[in-house]
Amino acid sequence: MKQFIFIIAALLGIGCMLNAQQTVGVTTDSLRIERNGEYIVVDMNIGLSPLEVDINRAVLLTPRFVCATDTLELPSIGVYGRQRYYYYVRNGESMLSGAKEMSFKARSKPSDVAYHAIIPYYGWMNGAALELYRSDYGCCNTLLAECVEPLGGYMEVLPLSPQLLYVYPQAEAVKSRSLSGSAFIDFPVNKTVIYPEYRRNTHELGKIQASIDSVRNDKDITITSVWLKGYASPESPYSHNRDLAIGRTAALKHYINQLYHFKDSVIITDYEPE
Repeated sequence: MKQFIFIIAALLGIGCMLNAQQTVGVTTDSLRIERNGEYIVVDMNIGLSPLEVDINRAVLLTPRFVCATDTLELPSIGVYGRQRYYYYVRNGESMLSGAKEMSFKARSKPSDVAYHAIIPYYGWMNGAALELYRSDYGCCNTLLAECVEPLGGYMEVLPLSPQLLYVYPQAEAVKSRSLSGSAFIDFPVNKTVIYPEYRRNTHELGKIQASIDSVRNDKDITITSVWLKGYASPESPYSHNRDLAIGRTAALKHYINQLYHFKDSVIITDYEPE
């Protein structure tokens, strides 16, 4: 699944970072855990160079959030010995953890993987730990070994309660304000066309309309600019991700213009390939 983020202004998340460490036969560094509204985003670099996998074995690396009562697994990375890899390919099966898995043959695996996952946020994740679960498999998907190493955790920052002092505002000839919002628009793989009924798009597009309508329906306010920034997930080559980010941003601009008929100069677009 490809995802697209709509932003009218800067949106900051709360998270953590972790320095490089050795864990379950691989290395991890640059860990970032950030909450963005209804979602939580996990980014890190996973070094696969130290990992050795026998010809008829498979290793599954699965980040997961855990607390005393709940566990939520993120998409896995699978590294397969030659026989195991071609067993799945020739039988037309999904890999060990399903279609969302990042899968590699052991002999041609990359030295590093830029891991990126966006998942729904649940209240129990506040204070939960993030760990990396390794499971080793043999023939017939037999689980041979498993181990777990901690990566970090997520904790919401408590809001401050400062003492408030009243300050008389200076008069403004023209008052200028900004409103920010985000939406995760789903696109089919390699597509730049918005399908409103696809996955959660009806709900996410509604969030965009609600943000604009909350300003547009106020007779005392005039919209002078709307800023859109699009992203693409990092599975494809960088140049292709750039084209997807540009095309998807343009598709959202066209979609909004069909609804509100803004002047072309009102909507400003930007993109970030990954």
